[in-house]
Amino acid sequence: MLAARMHGYRQPLVLEEVKIPEISSDEVLVRVGGAGMCRSDVQLIDGYFQEALKPNPITPGHEIADLVEALGDRVPETAQLAVGDQVVVSAGWGDGTCRQCCAGNEQICEHGSWPGFGPPWRLRRVHCRALSTAHPC
Repeated sequence: MLAARMHGYRQPLVLEEVKIPEISSDEVLVRVGGAGMCRSDVQLIDGYFQEALKPNPITPGHEIADLVEALGDRVPETAQLAVGDQVVVSAGWGDGTCRQCCAGNEQICEHGSWPGFGPPWRLRRVHCRALSTAHPC
């Protein structure tokens, strides 16, 4: 699939073909039809996060929407997802157990994940834990 990738800070994104990732049994693969870029993506490209993240490369854009492409066989029925469903991917999620998550602040969880910030596969996976398990708080 085609993706705009960041190979270095303060450099133009490079449009290139990337392999569609394999998913594990408890994951959902979403075809990325659209990925919005917001202020944090611009900050990423401009080097604001360079102490914490090293391009290897990174695929920015964490406001994602399209269709469910595949479901792992251990994705619970309570997720209420099927291949072909329209979905919007959460811009970021927490671990669901820390003080910030329990206070409703998953966006500042120190163990959280953000699609597009980190390994390139994060842009193409959906985190279903929040849909499939009870909140521990």
